[in-house]
Amino acid sequence: MLLPDDQPKFDLHPDRLRALAILLNLPTPAKVDGASILFLGVSLGANLLALASEYPKAKFTAVCLNSNDASQLQAAYTHLGLNNIQWHLQDGWFASDATPRFDYILCHGYYSYLTDEAKQTLLQNIRHSLNDNGLAYVDYLIEPGWQAFTTLQHLIVNTCDFANKPSLEEINRGINLVYASLPAHSPLKASIEHIVPRMDMRHHPDLNGYWPLLPAFADTTEQFISRLHQADLGYVCDSDLTRYYFDSLSEALLQLSGHDIHLRENLYDLVHQQASRASFILPIDTLLGFRIPTQQDLSTRIGSLHITGHFDLNADKSAWMNVDVAGITIVASPFNNMLVDSINRVYAADSTLSVSKLLEVISTKFKHVADIDLHAQKLLTDMILSGMVQVRSQRHNGFLHRNKMLSLHRWRMQHNPYLTPANKWLQPWSEQDIQAQLDSNRAASIPD
Repeated sequence: MLLPDDQPKFDLHPDRLRALAILLNLPTPAKVDGASILFLGVSLGANLLALASEYPKAKFTAVCLNSNDASQLQAAYTHLGLNNIQWHLQDGWFASDATPRFDYILCHGYYSYLTDEAKQTLLQNIRHSLNDNGLAYVDYLIEPGWQAFTTLQHLIVNTCDFANKPSLEEINRGINLVYASLPAHSPLKASIEHIVPRMDMRHHPDLNGYWPLLPAFADTTEQFISRLHQADLGYVCDSDLTRYYFDSLSEALLQLSGHDIHLRENLYDLVHQQASRASFILPIDTLLGFRIPTQQDLSTRIGSLHITGHFDLNADKSAWMNVDVAGITIVASPFNNMLVDSINRVYAADSTLSVSKLLEVISTKFKHVADIDLHAQKLLTDMILSGMVQVRSQRHNGFLHRNKMLSLHRWRMQHNPYLTPANKWLQPWSEQDIQAQLDSNRAASIPD
C-alpha cells in the first residue's frame, strides 16, 4: 500500500495543536521542543522531516507503511544529518504491546485507507500510546462529502490511461469532454463544477495524493466518533475552527440537529460538501463537560499565544488581503495598517509575533480610542479563528532550520520532483522562495 498523501500540512503542526489546546482551555501537552511525537503513516516524510529539523531536541517516531518508504526516509534523514527520528514498519508497530507513550500523535492521509478492523486497532493503539495530557490529530475522508470526489476519481480514471502517467492536459481534456456531454441539470455536472476548481493537481502524477487507485473507506461523523469512544478517545472539534464561529448552519438546521455537536458536524459536511475532516482528539475522560467556548471566552486566552501571517494591499489600497486564505480581507485604516504591518514584519523575519506584546503596543499607541483593548482583543481573536493568521503556543524562529529546509528541498527535487517539500510553516516552497533565500545567502556572504 502506498500512502496517498505526502503534502505538507500546516494545521497538523504540533505547536499549533498545543496553541489550540490553550485556546480551548484543554489539558496542555508538553512544549514541542522537548516532546515525544509519533507520526503514523509518514510516507516520504514531508511533514516529519521538516518538524524534526525545526525541533532537534524533540523525539520523533515514524511508522512507515512499507520498506521502500522507510529506505527513502532514511536516506533523507541521513542527508539532513538528523539524529532525532526512530522508525518502525506498520505491521511491527500494530503488533507491539510495548509501544512508548507520546505527547503528540499525528495521523495524516492514512486512516481512511484502512479496513474497519485496522481502523479500530489504530485508534486503540493511539489511546494506549497517548500521554495523559497528550493529544492526537487524525484526518479522515468524510461522508457524504467524499462522494463527490469519488465520482470525480472515477471520471479521471475512466478518461485517462493511468498506466502511462497522463499529462495534466490529457486529464483536463477527458474531464472537459465528459462535462460538455452532460445534460444541463446533471448531478455529475454540478459535482464537476463544485469540485474541479478546488482540486490541486500541480503534483501530477500523484494528483495531490487522493487519486491513486486505492480503496478509500469514508466515515460519517457518527461512525468515526463511535470508533473513538470504543477506544476511550474523545472528539474535541475539527482542526479548522472557522466552521464554529464564521460559517455556521442556519438556525433551522441547528434546531433540526438539536444543537448536538455530532449531528451538527454531519449536517455541516453535507451542506458544504466537506470531503475530509482533521480531528482534534483527546482521551475521553479529559473531555467530560467540554463545550466549544464562545468568542468572548477565547479572547481572554489569546495573550499567551504567538501569531504570524502574510497580507498584501488590494489594487485600490482600500483593504488588506490575506495571501494564503482567499476571500478574507481587513479594511485599511490607521489602526488596521499598524496591526497588519506588525504581522507582515515578523512574517518576513521568519518569526512569530507575541499577542500580549502586540496588545500592549496597541494599547499605548491608540490609548485615546475608547475601549481599544477590547476592540483589539476581539479583532485578533477573529483573525485567529478565521485562519487569517496562524497561531503558535511559543515563539518560532525559522532561521534555526531554514538551511536544512533548503537542503531538504533540493534533495527531494533530485529524488522525486513530484514531491512537495516543506518550508517554515509546512507549506510548499515556491521557486520565488528559493531564489529569495539564495539571494539572501549570497548577500550575507559578501563582506561589508
